[in-house]
Amino acid sequence: MIEKKRIKDGQRHQKGAVQKGKLGEKIAQDYLKNSGVKIICVNYHSRYGEVDIIGLDGDSLVFYEVKAYLRQSVDPSEFITLKKIGNIKKTVLIFLNKFENGKFLDTMCRIDLICIRNFEHVFDHIKNIA
Repeated sequence: MIEKKRIKDGQRHQKGAVQKGKLGEKIAQDYLKNSGVKIICVNYHSRYGEVDIIGLDGDSLVFYEVKAYLRQSVDPSEFITLKKIGNIKKTVLIFLNKFENGKFLDTMCRIDLICIRNFEHVFDHIKNIA
């Protein structure tokens, strides 16, 4: 007899959100590569959270937060809170100190937000949000 697992609504939503996030990150990576960004790392985790994509854009090291949403018109700023920005900054500091023995410590850095609409190649790229 095959045992069926029951999935609670919250678990179903989490699984869908993870899949949505991964698809959004893939679209963002393709966009960044086509824009000349050299991807250094994806899904970098620290105890404070995660940075979705880290890449070199010219001489700048950029930490990208990617948000994918289904609505056509939305204010991208509603997806990123001051707390989230603070946690990204803490994660950036950890990355800078740990990655290849501080290889990027003297590199100019910024944090960008990429918002993708309806999983199409229509999005907002907001540079230097913090």
